[in-house]
Amino acid sequence: MEAKAIILGCPFDSLKDLYTILKERASLEVLNIQDIRSFNQSTEVIKLKNGKSLSIQDVKCSFIRYPYDLIPPHNETFELRERTEFLKSIGLLLNTVSVNAIQSTWMLRNRLFSLIEARKYGADVPNSELYQHVIKERNSESRSILKAIGNCFVNESQADVNNTLLSFLRKETDGEDMAFILPANFTDCIDIETYVEVVGVAFTQEAVISEQEYRGYLVGDRFFQYKRASSKFVDRSTSDYLSTSHMLSQNNQKALRSLVDTYNLGYLCFDFIHKDGIDYIVDINPYGSMPNTDSITEVHTALAELMINKATK
Repeated sequence: MEAKAIILGCPFDSLKDLYTILKERASLEVLNIQDIRSFNQSTEVIKLKNGKSLSIQDVKCSFIRYPYDLIPPHNETFELRERTEFLKSIGLLLNTVSVNAIQSTWMLRNRLFSLIEARKYGADVPNSELYQHVIKERNSESRSILKAIGNCFVNESQADVNNTLLSFLRKETDGEDMAFILPANFTDCIDIETYVEVVGVAFTQEAVISEQEYRGYLVGDRFFQYKRASSKFVDRSTSDYLSTSHMLSQNNQKALRSLVDTYNLGYLCFDFIHKDGIDYIVDINPYGSMPNTDSITEVHTALAELMINKATK
């Protein structure tokens, strides 16, 4: 194979729209990590299932959504763990051409660390707290929200999940895959002491209560924002995306630009809530899901253009 290549990879089905756009627009070969048959360390050659081969140096851009924090019980079998490590290995081999530096994604996927880093650059971020062991004394003057510290996906099977913990979880989809997540919820609406007894730790965030909640993206140097549809739940991760004229405040835009520059990221997803004239950034994710609707394709298109430019420069 003489053509230069772009490689995508994800354990879920969430990059299919990006793959489609790249196939339509790129003059380069666009590959899915599932197309790879083998990699030889000595020759640095990737062999494909279709019988063709290419050098690792011929891969000019990659976007591999490696599930670094999917640990047991999610990876309940040896086979699944090994497939995850395969994805990780290819991602590391292509780190120099990756849209996002992999080591940075590992750090910034931690909810507390990413918010602390954003605040350093001037972002408006609500206060958060980490707890270990049973919470006996909490500040009752301000309302808090319980969230997962990292990636909240756990095993699709209930077999290895504590029965008490199941009462805090919600079944959800990621592409065509099913999993349980810990939805954000007010700490005074759940038995948080029981939660900590089961899990051992907890992450809480000062509640910013407003109907104006948004999902944002920074792709290259372009910002995209969408309003989340109203919901009776605190967690709006499944709420529809609505068009909006609201733009993230300038100080937060500057902070996030500094964050991606420092950590060598081409793609960043974030959630923010507007209240009393301030945009509070409540979550940051270097591999957050893109809109999964046919009516919103601009984020996928922007990332595809970024990858094509990176691969052909």
